[in-house]
Amino acid sequence: MLPTILIGLLLLLSGCAAPPIAPEPLSSKQLNRLTEHQLRLDEIQSWKLKGRMAIHYNGESWNATVHWQHSPDHYDIQLFLPLGQGSLHLRGNHQSATLETSDGGQFEARDGETLFFQQFGLIFPVTALHDWVIGRPAN
Repeated sequence: MLPTILIGLLLLLSGCAAPPIAPEPLSSKQLNRLTEHQLRLDEIQSWKLKGRMAIHYNGESWNATVHWQHSPDHYDIQLFLPLGQGSLHLRGNHQSATLETSDGGQFEARDGETLFFQQFGLIFPVTALHDWVIGRPAN
């Protein structure tokens, strides 16, 4: 009897859920503005970012200060952990990436994402974050 009541209650509750609302289509004026904005973003070739980041993964948390320089053919990312816990220096281009740690470690791989995953088991999406930083959808 109890399972029948639970199933009935779940069906009743699921029937109360509102269907997702589809976004309204963009007007031609909005679409033109969006296209113009995208073209302006595409013109950004080089930039610098300084800030802080927090990573929460698998019940653990880390904070770091970030210094990131990006140009069309090179990136340079430095992560400084708080209270002298260490630092990482990730550099790369279209062919390879290198990672230096504050304890003297030096590692190489074909790209920053692979290198970061090999060393720390974490995904640090350098390419996608580049697009995110300038406000453009990742390619």
